[in-house]
Formats: sequence, structure tokens, C-alpha cells
Amino acid sequence: MSNGADARPAQRRSFEGLDHASAAHAGMVHVSWDVRLIALSYLVAVFASYSALDLAGVVSSARRGAGRAAWLFFGAVAMGLGIWSMHFTGMLALDMGVAVSYDVPLVVASALVAVAASALALSVASRTRMSARTLLAAGPVMGLGIVGMHYTGMAAMRMPAETSYDPLLLSLSVAIAVGASITALWLAFSLRKDRAAVRRGLAPWLKLGGALVMGVAISGMHYTGMAAARYDATGESGEGSAALAEPFSLGLGIGAATILVLGLALAGTFVSGRFALKSRALEESEQRYSSLFLHNPDAVYSADLRGRVTAANPAAESLTGHPADELVGKNSGDLVVPEGREAAARRFRLVATGAAQTYETAITNATGERVEVSVTSLPTVAAGEIVGVYSIVKDVTARKRAEAALLGRNDYLAALHETAMEFMSRSGTEQVLSSIISRAARLVGVRSGYAFLVEPGSEEIRARAGVGVYASRAGGTG
Repeated sequence: MSNGADARPAQRRSFEGLDHASAAHAGMVHVSWDVRLIALSYLVAVFASYSALDLAGVVSSARRGAGRAAWLFFGAVAMGLGIWSMHFTGMLALDMGVAVSYDVPLVVASALVAVAASALALSVASRTRMSARTLLAAGPVMGLGIVGMHYTGMAAMRMPAETSYDPLLLSLSVAIAVGASITALWLAFSLRKDRAAVRRGLAPWLKLGGALVMGVAISGMHYTGMAAARYDATGESGEGSAALAEPFSLGLGIGAATILVLGLALAGTFVSGRFALKSRALEESEQRYSSLFLHNPDAVYSADLRGRVTAANPAAESLTGHPADELVGKNSGDLVVPEGREAAARRFRLVATGAAQTYETAITNATGERVEVSVTSLPTVAAGEIVGVYSIVKDVTARKRAEAALLGRNDYLAALHETAMEFMSRSGTEQVLSSIISRAARLVGVRSGYAFLVEPGSEEIRARAGVGVYASRAGGTG
């Protein structure tokens, strides 16, 4: 590849600070710069930086394995080619007034170095945690990779001049590259972890600000490295391939193509991010459902519209006495006692039409024991359609027994009241009280008890069958 020397003067402007021609060194090649390509190279650097900040989040959110490796690879290629494109566009902005060609293998090598440095950057920035030690170890390695990309590209230049470097400016370019790399890694990691900024919608703007700063750093490193170079004419013709397009057109084409590729990469990360958010929300919802399903103290099962059980939680196993794998595939009404099956089936059909149902019935467990249950059934909806039934079953056997016992005791109390009224109409107070206490003792399950009656004017105490009863009356008889 060659950079022709026929650039129009109107399209080039000399930067006095970077003009290496001087009277002190008559053999030094005079250089000038195309400000349009400089501006384009900075724009490419900003796009590459923004892509790096965005891709770090995508690589981080990708699942481990092939998905993450694929995003890391494509992200490194897009980011690396973006950095390399900025570098090459910046080199095309240099006009030395002589024909310049490039050694293709070295140009390719410089691009590969940029991709490798980008892969390191994305791998580090996408970590869950990043310590200061990691940052200070990876930053210089990445910086040296960018330095290697730059100076490998410079070494690929073929022209009738020898290149030497100012040690101070060369060292400064290395320092800028390392500092920019550490800053880039820190920005990429910090912006990805800033959940508050994401919630407030500030993340894209913070990324843009970071990309503008990183663009300055990357461009600063490149042009400091270019300023470090000294070109001494040798009078020989440079070797290389035939001349390509005019430098500005070539630089514009490379820069525009790179921005387009990075734009497509950003579009891909946006779409991937939307899918990742939906996937994460769905995964969290499934985890919450699974937790509620598995750890619910009540029996829970789901069934399809034909009534076949599709899943059952551990509490359902305890309630029915059947393992979950035995319950799956059974009809949900098979365990209901025969006299309750028709009503349960009718309730199920109502739920399948969208009407939630709560009712009580009884089931027979694996040992043949009758278990009273309360059932709440809800329709399971997916994509706006009812696809099954979700049921929560509570064991209410103890409550039912307590209610039956209470009802029986109420009957006893009613009978006791009737007996008391009957005796009070026929017998004396002592006989009535003794009968009442005797029945009360039987009611509460006590074999014997005592009732104490004190006659007026007497201290004699007479005991009768009863329990915990003491009667008294003001003025005498009790």
C-alpha cells in the first residue's frame, strides 16, 4: 500500500509543533498534516471507545461458555479494528512529500496486536470483581499492546527515509497509552456496575462522556508517538505495491467503514441487551416461582387442561403419601374421595374457563386414610391463554375434627341445659346442682369432682359429684 505524494496543498495544513523540518538538519524530511483526517481519526477513536464501554457490559451479562466466548471474540475484533483504524487513519493524515507504501504482513500484525489488546481489555472489564491489583496489572499490559500496535504500524512504512525516535516523546507516548488503558478499564468496569445510573437512564450519557475522554487519550498517544518520529531522507525509492487512492479518500473510506462496523456492533449490543433484560427478568420470575412452589408449606400442584398433574411440590408428597414422580401424569381428581369427585371435576372445569375456585373436599392418601382438605385453584395463563390449573391444597383435617368436637360438646351443653331445667322444676337445689356437675364432669372427661353446699346457719360441708364448682348465695343458702 502506498501513500502518494500528490496531495493538494489546499487539502493539507502544517502543524508547526509537529513540523520536523529545520535548518539544523537539512536531510530531515518535511512533514505536514491533514486536519480533516486528524478529526476523523479522533471520531473513530471515540466510536471505538464507546463500543468498548458498551461491549464490556454485554460480555459481562453473557452466560458462561460458548456465548460469552463468542461475544468476547466479536467484541475484541470490533474494538481492535476500531483502534487500529484510528491509528491507520492518523498515519494517512501525515504527508512527508514522498511516496509511502506499507508492508502488508506488518500492517496485519499491528491489527492483530490491537485485537489481542482489546480482548484483554474486555475480559478484565467484564469481570464480576476487579481489584486494584488486577487493574494495575492488566492496564499496563493493554497499554503496551496498543504501543506495540502503533509502532508495528510505523515499522510497516516503506519510504525513501530512515525513521528514528525521540526517546522523551516515545516514553511519553508509552506512559499515555498505559494511563489511558488503566482509565479505560476502570471506566468500563465502573459504568457497568453503576446500577443507579442505569435506572436513571444516565448510562449512555456517562459512556459517551467516557468515550470522549478516552478518544482524547488514544489520539494523544498516537500523535505523541508520531511526533516522536524523525524521518531522514535516504534518496532511495520506497518499495511497496502500486499507489492506492489519494490519502484523504482512503482515510475517509477506512474511517467511514470502521464507524459503520462499530455502529452495527453497537446495534447488536443494544438488541442483545434488550433480549438479555427480558431473559433475566424471565429467569428471575422463574426462580421466584420455583422458590414459592418448592418451599410452600402447603401442597401445590399444577395440572394441564385435561386434569393431568404436571408438577407437584414436596408438601404434596407429604400430604398424599405419593412421590412427586408418581403424582405426575395422574388425574388430579383420582385422589378425591368418590362422593366428592363430581363436585371437584365441576370446580376444575370452572377454573379452566378462568374462574378461580376455593372449596373443601376430602382425599384418600397412600395409606387409605381420609384427609380433609381446602383447595384453592387458579387458572395458569401463558401468552394470554389458559394453559392449565394451579392448585394449593391445605390439610384441614385437624380443624374439621375440632369443629366436630365442638359441635358435639354444644350438643352436650344443650342436653345439660335441658336436664337442668327439668330437675329444677322437679327437685331441690342440691339435686339439680349435683346432676349438672356430674354431666359437666363427663363432658370434660373428668371422672369425679366435688360441689360444696353450705346450709344456712351451719358449717357442715357436704360433698357431691362434680368438678370445680362453688356456689354461694348472699345471706345463706348456696
